[in-house]
Amino acid sequence: MATIQGICSPLIDHATGALPGAAWFDALDSLRPSRPLAIRGSIQADAHGVVDIDAYKRSLAAYAARGHQVWLVLEASLCRIHEGAGAGDSSLSPNAVLYPQGNASINKWIDAYSLTCCDVLGKLGPDCPAIVILGNEFNVLAPSLQLGQPIPADKPEALAPEAAAMLTWQTATRIKNLCPQVRNIYPAAMSDLVKFQTSVSDDWIGGYLTKQIQYLEALGLAAPWPWQGVLLNQEGALTAAYENYIFYGVSHLKSTLGITGPTCITEFGTPSAGLDVGVMTTAFNAANALAYALFFYLFGQDRGYGTHGTPSIVADELVPGTETAWCPLLRERYQNTS
Repeated sequence: MATIQGICSPLIDHATGALPGAAWFDALDSLRPSRPLAIRGSIQADAHGVVDIDAYKRSLAAYAARGHQVWLVLEASLCRIHEGAGAGDSSLSPNAVLYPQGNASINKWIDAYSLTCCDVLGKLGPDCPAIVILGNEFNVLAPSLQLGQPIPADKPEALAPEAAAMLTWQTATRIKNLCPQVRNIYPAAMSDLVKFQTSVSDDWIGGYLTKQIQYLEALGLAAPWPWQGVLLNQEGALTAAYENYIFYGVSHLKSTLGITGPTCITEFGTPSAGLDVGVMTTAFNAANALAYALFFYLFGQDRGYGTHGTPSIVADELVPGTETAWCPLLRERYQNTS
């Protein structure tokens, strides 16, 4: 089966509320005119804890009208109860100590997040994507962050593996029971720190994932799990050898831990200023031979990564900036993939 070709692209500009306009979609489609790219986009609450459902529905409908399938990331910021309660109430932290509930464990934040996800997906109605991803990069402080410890302000997405396991299990279970429009549920993508050539067996990937499954099994839970697959975010100077190593290791982990479903790369790229066309071409080709889906990071701009310069807002619509060196490379690659 051919690898699903995708790209990360915003549904809404979270700073201004602006939506992608016609110029955004035209530029996006110019990368692969033969077939629409899949889109990895996120939904989150604003600084006041409000999710603009109507705006997200318009954005999702616009992507669908252009033929783009959206993989929707349910960001941790959908639930902001820990922020509203003040720093003194540690029980409302996403990383708070877990307590028994039914046949599993939970904390107040995970309970609220999982219910909020179901509520939001229901409110999206017919515009709700069939594919969702439960958060992003919980492993960014592995192995140092322990359950019950405060989350550093500069890494708000970080969770101890036990908290990540229960967030994934509880949220996936509730979505399966309450949101029949969702067909595929994926766990949060893991950062695999390409810059440092992460070992599959260390605590960044293998150890973090293993601790999650061991925690669930200690509660008496067992495969098949209510989610599927393993997602990886790869940002840095990639090589074909690295891709082969990572996918071999993840395949072994999945078999050992009873995880079914595909392995996907949900962020792939390196800053355009340091782009090595030859190296990234061979890495792209290797990833396409291995991944079920590959999403380039990103259509737009973030810390030097991306296909275009800083976007602008014209008449309340997002407009892409000037093309970077990535655009011609991606066009060539997409022409050679089905």
